[in-house]
This record gives sequence, C-alpha cells and structure tokens, in this order.
Amino acid sequence: MAYLVDMAFIPRPVRPTRALGDLWQFFKARQRHEYVILLISTGMTFAWFAAIFYKLYPKPEYKQPTVMYVTQWSASRTLDEIKKQQAKDLPAELEAKRLAEKAEAEKRAKYQRLAKQLGIN
Repeated sequence: MAYLVDMAFIPRPVRPTRALGDLWQFFKARQRHEYVILLISTGMTFAWFAAIFYKLYPKPEYKQPTVMYVTQWSASRTLDEIKKQQAKDLPAELEAKRLAEKAEAEKRAKYQRLAKQLGIN
C-alpha cells in the first residue's frame, strides 16, 4: 500500500496543523495596512459578484392574481335543468375551442415558415 502515500491529497511532510501554523505565521508577519488593503479588495470583489448576481436574477414583476368565479349549483337540480344549462353553454365552449385551435394553427404555421427559412425539416 505504498502507492497510497504517493496519492495523498496533502503531501506527506505537510499536516493540517503545520499548514495552519504556517498560515498563522504568515498573518502575524503582515502589517496593519496590508490587512486594510485585504479587507477593501475582498469587499470590492464581493460587491462585484453581488452586482453581477443581482443583475442576473432580477426580482420577478408583480402579477395580479387571476380571480376565477365558479357558479354554485344546487345539489337538487334535475337532469333537464343540467341539460338546458349545457345547451346554453355549448356555443361559448365551442367558440373558445375554435379560437384556441386557430391560435395553435397560426403558431404552428409560423414555426413551419421559420423552419423552412432555416432549412430544417
């Protein structure tokens, strides 16, 4: 298992305690103005990243919630009343379905024209 020593993440002579000691000695050797410069440069870097992320992920715009009104029907309705109401609502439902299909066909035709322009099958 000697090959595991060569593959160690931290080289053999350096242990985490020694590395932290080295880091501590490095910071003890610094002067006060170097710490100020370090803080300013770190703050500026953080500010740049914060500004970039702020621009990348803007707050979503407020959309007013859609209110949907539902008709309450009594449980004691007769089958004839239900059929009358369905016959009354049928033209509006068919018109809405026709408009949706028309919009879908227009959108499909638009994409087919685009595909033809780009040479896509």
